[in-house]
Amino acid sequence: MMPTKNRGHLILDAIYSLINQTYNDWELIILDDCSGDNTEDLVKLISEFDNRIKYFKTDSPFNSIPKSRNKLLKLAKGEFIGHLDDDDFLREDAIESIMNEFIGEPDLALVYSDYIMVDENKNFIREDVGSDFDKDRLPWLGFRHFTIYKKPVAMKFGFNEHIPWCEDGDLFMQIAKNFKCKRVPQFLYYYRSHRINTGHQRPSCFVCPKQNLCNYFRIWKDEYDRVVAPKISA
Repeated sequence: MMPTKNRGHLILDAIYSLINQTYNDWELIILDDCSGDNTEDLVKLISEFDNRIKYFKTDSPFNSIPKSRNKLLKLAKGEFIGHLDDDDFLREDAIESIMNEFIGEPDLALVYSDYIMVDENKNFIREDVGSDFDKDRLPWLGFRHFTIYKKPVAMKFGFNEHIPWCEDGDLFMQIAKNFKCKRVPQFLYYYRSHRINTGHQRPSCFVCPKQNLCNYFRIWKDEYDRVVAPKISA
């Protein structure tokens, strides 16, 4: 799934990285939240040459990534959902590497990888290595790129429209609390850091005014109190 708005200058990198995947059985569902740039023209043009790319546009601005993701979740036809943001891009074997894990362990609900952070011009900044999945270490886990999860599992929770950001982490923590997940220790995703990146606009969880509405913070705190706090007090 790919929510987008005014990313005509970046979105083709994301789309081409999907077209070039070694795994071919995918569809890209793009929901354009009333872009004012050339995003629509670019996506419609490329979709004429690849019918796996589906373009949708909101009738009026949602101005809400969680709401856009819920719409995309309903539009998606596949059993598995992957997150590819409109300013990022994938390693060519990203989908194949993660789908192999689902094939080998059918009871998995979610699989995630490590990622490489790059700047706006795709220059290397750093590697970001995650932790292996462990239900007893949820306080140290969060949403990771690249992530693919089963659609029926995600539909049990949906994306939290009461928070303006971190909707992916909110969903991850609910899945992680209740289902089997796994990390693939490979750098499958390129996360682009730039001045208008959504991730730079959200506050720390500890000072976020939406704590009481956020499932990520609720589960994180419950697990911290259950696992970490007793060890500190001891």
